[in-house]
Amino acid sequence: MVTIIDCTFTGNSAQFGGGFFSGGPATVTGSTFSGNSAGSNGGGFYNLATATLESSTLANNTAGANGGGFFSNHTVTVAAGTLTANP
Repeated sequence: MVTIIDCTFTGNSAQFGGGFFSGGPATVTGSTFSGNSAGSNGGGFYNLATATLESSTLANNTAGANGGGFFSNHTVTVAAGTLTANP
């Protein structure tokens, strides 16, 4: 289980999960993912399990294939979050 609290991921890049990649369950609270890019999937983040986003912002992230803001193979719960301009 990965827990991220009050963090900022900006201007990062990777093939999968430009800002962040997780192979297990993840909880993200009060964090910002902006200006990140992925060559394939998950510009802001890529997760292989369940994920919860609480009071977080995903903005201006890009992906070459799927999920400009985020990509997940499982259920994602978003509570009081902002997702904007993530092509």
